[in-house]
Amino acid sequence: MRVPPFERYRGLLSGFGLFLCGGVIGSAVFMSIFQHNFSLLKMNNDRLAVENKRLTQDNLALTKFKNRQSVISKVDVRLAGNVNGVAPLDKAVELGLLDRIRGDLQVVVGQPMSAVTDNPQLYQNLIDRKVYYNIYEKDYIVYLKTMLLSPSQLTVWVTASELIRQ
Repeated sequence: MRVPPFERYRGLLSGFGLFLCGGVIGSAVFMSIFQHNFSLLKMNNDRLAVENKRLTQDNLALTKFKNRQSVISKVDVRLAGNVNGVAPLDKAVELGLLDRIRGDLQVVVGQPMSAVTDNPQLYQNLIDRKVYYNIYEKDYIVYLKTMLLSPSQLTVWVTASELIRQ
C-alpha cells in the first residue's frame, strides 16, 4: 500500500494551525476580559456589602436614640491618607479597614456626648496605634489623626499603613 503525499495538504495544515492559534489567543483575551470584569464586580459587591452593613447599623442606632439628642448615635470613620508618603491603600483594603475600625468604635454609640468630652483619651486609645490583622492577607497599623464630636455624631479621621515586621 502506498503512503499518500502530504505536499497536497501542506496549505491545509498551515491554515488549521493558524486557526488553532487564533482560537487559543482569542480564548486567552476573552478570559482576561472576563477576569477583569469579575474582579470589578467583586470589588463593587464588597463595597456595597460594607455600605449596607454601615447603613443598617446607623439606621438601628438612629431609631433607637431618636428621642435623645445628647447621645452619640452615629460613628463616621474616614481615611485621611497614608503615613510618611507610603503608597496609597487599595480600595478593598480601605473598605475592610474602615469596617473594622467602625466595629471597634461601636461601643461609643449610645454613650452621652459628655462622656467623650470628659475623657477623650479613653476613646482615642480604642484605635490609635492599633494593629488590624489579616485584611486581605496583610496586617495594617492605624494612627488616629482627629476626632470630631458634632451633635449626635462622632467623626474620626485615621491614617493607615502596612505593618512591617522586623
